[in-house]
Amino acid sequence: MKLQTFFLLLVLSFSSLAADGVKLGVLVSGEVTEVRVAQGQEVRKGDLLLRLDETLFQARVNEMRVRLRAAEAALRLAEDELERARELYDRTLLADYELQKAQLERFQAEAEVVAARARLLEARTDLRRTRLRAPFSGRIDRVFAYPGQVVQNGFQVQPLIEMSTATEPPKSR
Repeated sequence: MKLQTFFLLLVLSFSSLAADGVKLGVLVSGEVTEVRVAQGQEVRKGDLLLRLDETLFQARVNEMRVRLRAAEAALRLAEDELERARELYDRTLLADYELQKAQLERFQAEAEVVAARARLLEARTDLRRTRLRAPFSGRIDRVFAYPGQVVQNGFQVQPLIEMSTATEPPKSR
């Protein structure tokens, strides 16, 4: 199962799947900037339903890209230093301690690159989560979201849109 599909399943409210449709939300917190659907509208799988303000999420992606480049540069430097230390060690001009120190610094730099890549992936994932897309083709039953609304997702995902695959009018509540 793809990671993206797994997170979408977390958003769906299965308690009312058959009778009432599926309640959809986003997994990040932010301000709704655009709602592209209305009650009764037909949508196709993948259509953009709404989006949150992406400004801070995009800034975080940009920051993580820069941090990754810095970590990669530090790794290249640590690899050069390790190579130089090995050459000096082979010529008996460097103590064991200094060689081990250079090896440790290289391992630490490599770990920082891995961590920076993970942080960039997380930032990109959060940016992608600011857009709510239709998980299947169907009809919008209810729209709970409006531009300017602040969405706070902590322990429970806030429903923003309800949709179903049914072609009959939504039940009155």
